[in-house]
Amino acid sequence: MHGINGVGHVAIKVTDLDRSLDYYVNKLGFAEMLRLKKDDGSVWLVYLRITDTQYLEVFPGAENDRAPGWNANGMNHMCLTVDDIDEVLAQVEA
Repeated sequence: MHGINGVGHVAIKVTDLDRSLDYYVNKLGFAEMLRLKKDDGSVWLVYLRITDTQYLEVFPGAENDRAPGWNANGMNHMCLTVDDIDEVLAQVEA
């Protein structure tokens, strides 16, 4: 589609936030950008920088120890970046 120029971020849900951050930050070198917390003070999400324009959102609280099998349907979400949101929305609506 004209006007979509990249993936801004991908969101994943994990069972063990500390272990996941150890991997993404200490092994892959993604810098922690920010943490958002819930009203009770617990972590809602951690935002990691992959590049200047691409990020990984890590949400704690996954219910399963393993990811679904290769044929499972699902992802938390991904964010697309666009040149002009109104132009892209008009294309989607058409």
